[in-house]
Order: sequence, then structure tokens, then C-alpha cells
Amino acid sequence: MFSSNMFQKIQKKIREFIKEKGQGTVEYALIIGFVAIIAVYMLTGSGLTTNAKANIANANQVATDIDSQFEAAGGKGSD
Repeated sequence: MFSSNMFQKIQKKIREFIKEKGQGTVEYALIIGFVAIIAVYMLTGSGLTTNAKANIANANQVATDIDSQFEAAGGKGSD
């Protein structure tokens, strides 16, 4: 039914397909790894966490100051 030449061609096509698919998987894994490394760096190494905490503390202080001014002006304020 199949000649050995045709069988070899089919094997070659299958190998090429598997090789290309494997290469794409490796490239995808490298990209995911690179994104993960950058995400970890951005959250820990560059001080974004510290900046976020400072911004939250600043917002809390501003809210406290506004509440105090409102209360001093005769408003009820928060409990």
C-alpha cells in the first residue's frame, strides 16, 4: 500500500511538525519566565511596594486631616 519512500516522507513531516511545535513551546516558556522575572523585580526590587505603602499612608493622612478640619468647622466627623 505505502511505499517506503512515502513512509519516510510522512515520518519527516511528523518530525518537522513536532520540532516546530516544541520550539514554539520553548519560546512561550521563555517569554513567560521573562515576564515573571520582571514582575518580581517591579514588585520588590524597584521600590514600588514602598512607594505604594507611602501613597496609602499619605492618602490616610489627608483623609484624617480633612476629617479633623470638618470636625473643627462644626461638622460631625467620623467616629
